[in-house]
Amino acid sequence: MARKARRRGFGKVETKTDRHGRKYFQASYPTPVEAFATHPGISARQYQNFDDETMADGWLSAEKRLIDSGAWTPLGERKAKRRRETITFGEYAPEWVETRRRADGTETASSTKIKRRELLKNHLLPTFGKMRLVDITPAAIDRWLEKYPRDSQSAYNAYTLLKPIMQSAATDPIDDAGHTLIGKNPCTRSMSRPPKKHKTVVASLAQLKALYDRMPERIALTVYLGGALGLRIGEILALRRQDVDIDNRVIHINATLKPDVGPDGRQVIVRGIPKTRNSIRDVPIPESLVPMIAEHLAKHTGKSASAYLFTGRNGTDPMWESTYNNSLRIARAGIPGLELYWSHDGRHDALSRDAELGASNALLMALGGHADIRTVSVYQDASSEAHQRSVIGRLDAELARSLSDGGQPNADRQSENNTELSSVGSAPASPPSPGDGGAPSQDDGSDGLTAMLAVMPLDERVAVLRRLDSGKRQRALGLLPRDARVETMAALFEEEL
Repeated sequence: MARKARRRGFGKVETKTDRHGRKYFQASYPTPVEAFATHPGISARQYQNFDDETMADGWLSAEKRLIDSGAWTPLGERKAKRRRETITFGEYAPEWVETRRRADGTETASSTKIKRRELLKNHLLPTFGKMRLVDITPAAIDRWLEKYPRDSQSAYNAYTLLKPIMQSAATDPIDDAGHTLIGKNPCTRSMSRPPKKHKTVVASLAQLKALYDRMPERIALTVYLGGALGLRIGEILALRRQDVDIDNRVIHINATLKPDVGPDGRQVIVRGIPKTRNSIRDVPIPESLVPMIAEHLAKHTGKSASAYLFTGRNGTDPMWESTYNNSLRIARAGIPGLELYWSHDGRHDALSRDAELGASNALLMALGGHADIRTVSVYQDASSEAHQRSVIGRLDAELARSLSDGGQPNADRQSENNTELSSVGSAPASPPSPGDGGAPSQDDGSDGLTAMLAVMPLDERVAVLRRLDSGKRQRALGLLPRDARVETMAALFEEEL
């Protein structure tokens, strides 16, 4: 309830009570007439609240002096200026991480927030935390980056977070006048992604069989789900009984496991949406894996439709990826050539093997759940189901041979492919038929091209292959030595994995 204001030469101060019964003093004065022309929509009076009446009087006197000297500006504008001049990176960046949304307006994934918090804590806040945003310059950023070794993955990741944070500070308005916290983004340099330290480990079907045999029985199936079908490890650990359709030989991929933070602040894992919209897909099961999957469901999976295929110690909750990796690390140690093998290597290798068996670009993207298909034709889309079954049938034959002969790979596969591809005639190349993966049926000089590609550095080899049409590209890949072929396929799909 307001008390009648005491008369003053300029403005007024009213005593008021808030909803909690606390008394405060509201000072106000008429907005200068000339301000209405330069600040359309400005309110007729300017207000400020104080706990002490003397402070309210002092504020009115200060405002009168600004008006008399011609230096007056609206209160909101001054507040925005003070914020621009005082807010630090340590005040702004954590709030940005917690509240920033994706471009489509959806909330940022919890796993992304966790990674960003770690980058802030370990790399950005120690240097920039106490700095005002306006003091973060290109030179300051260069000095920070100089502390890191060349090709540092940590520096690259931290910079790729710093850049959008500063971009928001430079473009997001903080008042109705459109003012921003900084004038422009100081992150002006371009940084190339450092080369990955981990080189993709290629596992033959024989080695997959050996790894399957050495893994704990309750999670052994993961070896083929990743290494033969190309599933991501998060997708594998999120599988439930209802996601596996044995009768129709298909696995429904509709979720992945992600880290999150529980109510008590501790990290937990949750079953959430997959990496991209295209990651929601159906993956055919080769016939030779059906008995293996059926046995796992019977022995290691609960009876309810929502029961997880791979569980932790309590037999109910899904297994953590870190727990899975511990078992994989132990199992791979005893297999020559797989000492550094990780689950994502299996995904790389599975998609490369599908390409070797004749999968088209469209099918590879569909099987892998990629978000961007750059070379898809309407003919490939129309025949994708039949083409998919054809490729899975060839994979099934390879798996059946591997599983039946103690894990020995098909040593003749590469020589048969080379013989088939090198024995075609020399007539002009004809267009590939729809849905056949783009493989040409005539000689188009791929043998000579492959010889040249085989001795090229990886980045140059990939650049050349990207410029070829799908038929020539697939034929050239088929003629490369297996290690070079898998390495190249991994690079071609790197952005989509």
